Amino acid sequence: MPREQEPMYKYYAFGLNLASELEIPELSDADVNGASDVSIHIEPVAIAHPTFFYLGMQICVTPGTFVMEIPDVGRFCVNEGCRISIEPNVGCDLDLLRVYLLGSIFGALFYQRNYLPLHANAIVSQGAAFAFAGRSGAGKSTLAAYFQKRGFDVLSDDVCAILFEKSGGCFCQAGLRRLKLRADSLSAIGHDAGKFPKIAENLDKFNVPMGGPMPRGAFALKRIYVLSGTASSASHRMERLEGADAMNAVLSNLYRRRFGELSNPTRMLEQAKLLVRNVEVFAAGRRWGLDRLESEGLRLERHVLAG
Repeated sequence: MPREQEPMYKYYAFGLNLASELEIPELSDADVNGASDVSIHIEPVAIAHPTFFYLGMQICVTPGTFVMEIPDVGRFCVNEGCRISIEPNVGCDLDLLRVYLLGSIFGALFYQRNYLPLHANAIVSQGAAFAFAGRSGAGKSTLAAYFQKRGFDVLSDDVCAILFEKSGGCFCQAGLRRLKLRADSLSAIGHDAGKFPKIAENLDKFNVPMGGPMPRGAFALKRIYVLSGTASSASHRMERLEGADAMNAVLSNLYRRRFGELSNPTRMLEQAKLLVRNVEVFAAGRRWGLDRLESEGLRLERHVLAG
């Protein structure tokens, strides 16, 4: 039987060498010709039973395999943490297909590879990583844009994938080198939305490249800020969370937590416990609104720099 040909596009993200048959401009090109950790193929994907629905997507999970069918987009399969198969629907929007690939499908990949993915971005300060977690719409990407403008290296937007050492150390590496920003957020940081492509035709966010060299290596995660927004000055504070409060904050901000529960719930909980024991967790209350981006961003920046 002939040996399968290695896919032509080579990328690097989250500490992984990726080889893909699909061009993925949102990823950074690999700068070495080593063996791939993950290969991405365009090929048929079968979906079996039992299945269930999650956020409108049909999912089937068996040991080592995660299959998802997305209406009007296609089918995806993640196998043993090292192979992603994609069967696009005829005429599907490839931009939208990549949104799902780099979002939910990478989330399933992370759980298979023993990463713990946070719904967070991450920056580097004084050689350590600081993550900013929160629900969709909490302003994570806009805050990442603020920090980048202030000269900080941004490791990733939307997903911070955490790796664990046997000693208990928690680390993250550079991921997707783009920000997903709405037009009003772009305006708030001094950019014109007309200069950037939409992430997909029917979505209201724009692809904004981070620019500059990708930060290399693994950075010890020092602190997680859980973002919340309020109009009340009483909730405008930074509060250290410990014990059950910290654990609940981490679990509530896992990226695609349901996938982790399906993949290996025991391991997911043990990793969350390890994270809480080794990383500071803060509830970061903020006064909500783009008109307060500079003042609230500066407050968080000062807290980061204070160590």
